[in-house]
Amino acid sequence: MIEEVSTQRQVGISADDPVVPCAAGEDAGRVLESSPEFDAVVSALGKDVRRSQMMGYPSITRDGKMIGCFDTHGLGVKLGRSTPEHAAALAVPGATIFTPGNSGRLFYDWVTLPPSASDTWTDWMRAAIDAADASAHEPR
Repeated sequence: MIEEVSTQRQVGISADDPVVPCAAGEDAGRVLESSPEFDAVVSALGKDVRRSQMMGYPSITRDGKMIGCFDTHGLGVKLGRSTPEHAAALAVPGATIFTPGNSGRLFYDWVTLPPSASDTWTDWMRAAIDAADASAHEPR
């Protein structure tokens, strides 16, 4: 079960942006179980993704790369920091820049969507799939 935590909404991206207020690394070493909402997202996406476990968290991968992660604050999705989808995701009430396990380390390409937005998680994961597919075709 997801425990909803009070968060500060972020609308910009900078190193000074606040993150979910918690002690750094409070989830470190902990294996988190899934939620019915997360399992529904994985089921809805079907063969487009694979459910896995990374960093002790239930994760969603595509072509071996993590594009989604369920943690105590909701669903983290990798959208790409300069995309319109990323900006739109940050506009969701309660959304924040993803920081796995409250480590204090910001993953700027990722957004955590709160449990209160779980009815939109599948749509956001589809956007993450599109972003992953687009980046796979970009020159390195």
